[in-house]
Amino acid sequence: MITMRLENIGMNANSFSVLSSVVSRKLLERGCAMGDSGMKISIVLTDKMKDDEYHVAAEANQVKIATGGTSGAFAGMGAYLTNCKFDGYGGFVPYEGELALKPENPIHGMYFASHFQNFYEAAPIIENQKIIEDLALRGCNALMLWYDMHQFADVDTPESVAMIARLKAFFQHASAVGMKTVFGTLANESFCTSEPAIRAEWTVQNGYFALPRGHYHVEICPNKEQGMEEILDQRRRVMAAFSDVRLDYISIWPYDQGGCTCSKCTPWGANGFLKTMNALHELYSEILPDAKILCSTWYFDHFIHGEWDAFKEAINAGGYEYIEYLFGYFANDEHVPEYIRQGNMPAGKRMVAFPEISMYGATPWGGFGANPMPERMESNFRENGKLYCGALPYSEGIFEDINKSMMLAFYSGRTDRAEQVLREYAQFELCLQDGLVDDFVRLVYDLEQTLNREPTDSAGRPIDLTDFPNYRYEELRFAICNPEKALEAERLASKIDASLPEGIRTGWRWRIIRLRASIDRELCANNMHFSAEFEKCMGELRKIYHADKAYYVVAPLTRQAVCDGLGGTI
Repeated sequence: MITMRLENIGMNANSFSVLSSVVSRKLLERGCAMGDSGMKISIVLTDKMKDDEYHVAAEANQVKIATGGTSGAFAGMGAYLTNCKFDGYGGFVPYEGELALKPENPIHGMYFASHFQNFYEAAPIIENQKIIEDLALRGCNALMLWYDMHQFADVDTPESVAMIARLKAFFQHASAVGMKTVFGTLANESFCTSEPAIRAEWTVQNGYFALPRGHYHVEICPNKEQGMEEILDQRRRVMAAFSDVRLDYISIWPYDQGGCTCSKCTPWGANGFLKTMNALHELYSEILPDAKILCSTWYFDHFIHGEWDAFKEAINAGGYEYIEYLFGYFANDEHVPEYIRQGNMPAGKRMVAFPEISMYGATPWGGFGANPMPERMESNFRENGKLYCGALPYSEGIFEDINKSMMLAFYSGRTDRAEQVLREYAQFELCLQDGLVDDFVRLVYDLEQTLNREPTDSAGRPIDLTDFPNYRYEELRFAICNPEKALEAERLASKIDASLPEGIRTGWRWRIIRLRASIDRELCANNMHFSAEFEKCMGELRKIYHADKAYYVVAPLTRQAVCDGLGGTI
């Protein structure tokens, strides 16, 4: 059995300890181990390289990973391990040669949407920390989290205290593996106990042609008497609760939830939002002087015309030099103005992308297992990647693990080819060999071709997910597209499953892929209706996701979930 030992030359002791633990875990999963003898891997920090840059020089019995910081140490180790060959039974062929990466973008990270009782909110903290570690091995250098104020009465309620402790544990672990920390906020969000007299307005008025999406009706209007003071008081208390963790960036968002349609705030993105952001920046400068600001342009022009243009004019006029990056739109969004598509950013600011990797194609998100989208991810990046200086993809759970790998590879500049990422994933994460790697690639592309589906009743009439309790479980249908591809995906998944070592075969990364193929097979075999085997698969997904209380948008379709209204509404 192969053994490895790590040598620390300049790395922070705590981060090196975490790296050693992570490497030990990944080796044990593959039948190998750490030891006091065996192959030596030296981690060498140098001030001649950037924090997330690495150079790997690998010989048969020793490896040197040179880097400028902790992020590069994890990414370099991940690159080396990925290029080795493990069979999952202890067999190991070390990589020999050189690997190097100087990331093209300053931010190649991930956003964990910790809400709806999804994996990030419900799974044990240690399981989430393992996800953070594995992302660091793939080159993730930033983690964004959001403390959702609206669901709490105040910062010090028991539920709030528990959530804050959870998020801080995530941030602290992210820092230990070299990631930048990004604290997500909405400009005028509030606790649910906000005074009705100062709440934001949200009706269609003053030029608004649609209701601001995601409004919880507890948000605060900064232009009402005492409104701004309350926003700043609440935010000061929130930031005090996070004062013992390092925050590198603070993102400030306009909508979803957020915004105000009153005459003094309209148009929100170029008026009330900017006023609130300026006030928040003053507060953050006082209590977090080193944190940089990401200004989101999320949902501009979705609810009122001319918002982008008005925002651009305001930013170009000056006074917003403190904004490090713009942030937060989908590159293929039809409401993005042409000058943005041409790279003409307001005030010449660079922009960080917010790619969607979770929700496309099927609701519940991840409710049918893995949702890999190699064609969509690659084409979107090729078309739009040049507009950005990095990305924080929107993640709702672990079911898009393959999509995470592609996004990190693309935005770090390591590759723009989805197939390359899939082959590396197959070889390292699943220990597949030779022709089975080809089978895995075909399987993943087939799963993308069969992802789209919508809920209907027995007669094929579309239904609202929130009305599920009004339907019998046996009545529901999800008609998948390209059913012939689903049958081929099942054949490939069955073939791969039979070849895997037990530890890999039963691990969650493979199980969510295998379950997806089985679920689609059952739908095809039962005229797109649910079956006993379908329900069994859903039960396993529910356990993997820790989705016992998940809201319908992230709840696997067990009979209990459907009968209970899928865990709540939003």
